[in-house]
Amino acid sequence: MNEEEAVSLYDANGREMKFKKVASVPMDGTMYAVLAPAEPVPGMNDNQALVFEVRELAGGQAALNIVTDLSVVCQVYEAYGEMTLRQTDEKARKKDYPA
Repeated sequence: MNEEEAVSLYDANGREMKFKKVASVPMDGTMYAVLAPAEPVPGMNDNQALVFEVRELAGGQAALNIVTDLSVVCQVYEAYGEMTLRQTDEKARKKDYPA
């Protein structure tokens, strides 16, 4: 799943909701996807995102399972923040000291 792809998820009533990928976060041997609504979702603010555990299935397919454990969600957000800081630092170093 890349950042440009819209992901369709379905609620309990079968209503389709489109999400965009914010990040893939590897943590403790598990891959997590942080997804934000691509269009308004009732009950969610525009700046909110959800965390899903990514499970690889046969044939290259992936299953997304929503993470409801708040401690895991917080750990994923913290890991994402650290990844973002590292990327920002790397970009700044490349700008200041081009190869």
